[in-house]
Amino acid sequence: MPAKFMKMYQFQLNNEYTKGAFLEASAKMDSFMKMHSGFEYRTLAQEADGQWLDTVYFTDRNSAESMEAAFTDSDVASEFMPMINGASVMITTADIQTSACNS
Repeated sequence: MPAKFMKMYQFQLNNEYTKGAFLEASAKMDSFMKMHSGFEYRTLAQEADGQWLDTVYFTDRNSAESMEAAFTDSDVASEFMPMINGASVMITTADIQTSACNS
């Protein structure tokens, strides 16, 4: 069985976008992701310095790649991506070895 997979994006917003506008676009991103096979869940966090951590969990790496391919050509991407400062993006990917959840 393939390992569960996570992908984390660290980034800053472009200055012309507000946190509120970004969170609205993020809600659309959640809806988009929920439609894709293999998506498990997503967390979005903001550090004290304003940096964002967007972490997405999938049943496997192939599901992540499939969702990303669909995202690239989506209306959601055309709204969401301009808000992100491309030069600030750092991406981490990993096969999940263990997980625990309280709910």
